Amino acid sequence: MKTALVTGASKGIGRATAITFAKESYAVAINYNSSEAEAEKVLEECNKHSEGNIIVQADVSQEKDVKSMIEKVKESFDSLDV
Repeated sequence: MKTALVTGASKGIGRATAITFAKESYAVAINYNSSEAEAEKVLEECNKHSEGNIIVQADVSQEKDVKSMIEKVKESFDSLDV
């Protein structure tokens, strides 16, 4: 299964992108910064189309958060395609 990490995926373009990847059978890592409830809704929508989706909190302007996010993605997915 192909995998994708989408930053800012709890709203707007990021949300639409995450759902589109799920519709194409990707497992999606849904990144959010402060909108966990919205990220959960995106996860629910993605789960209608593909399996293995996760949500991961990170402020992408903070290097330590990005490193932590990547580690969580690596733990969940064998590889990262997008």
